[in-house]
Amino acid sequence: PGIMPDGPVPPPAKAPFDAKQARAHQEAWAKHVGVPVEYTNSIGMKFVLIPPGEFMMGSTASEIEAALKDVGDRKHWHDCIKSEAPQHTVILTRPIYLGTNEVTQAEYERVMGAN
Repeated sequence: PGIMPDGPVPPPAKAPFDAKQARAHQEAWAKHVGVPVEYTNSIGMKFVLIPPGEFMMGSTASEIEAALKDVGDRKHWHDCIKSEAPQHTVILTRPIYLGTNEVTQAEYERVMGAN
């Protein structure tokens, strides 16, 4: 916040791309905004830089149909799988950090001070 990046703005990452291309996007944006690609916070949570760009989120109708066959008649899982629709484009307009793992209950409590 408050720091103006120098140099030309790197292009946004537009999926699909492979791991090597993803890393190149991360490195270009990290250099541009002056932050590391990866970091660990004070309580040991690991984060990775996600550059601006575009990707598809959610599942197609055929993916949902196939997944529903695998869960039988378990309503909870039907609801979870159906919530993956509709597939849609997501556009990130600026870089963000994303945790590499789910937040544990202990991490949540350390950050928030309560459960």
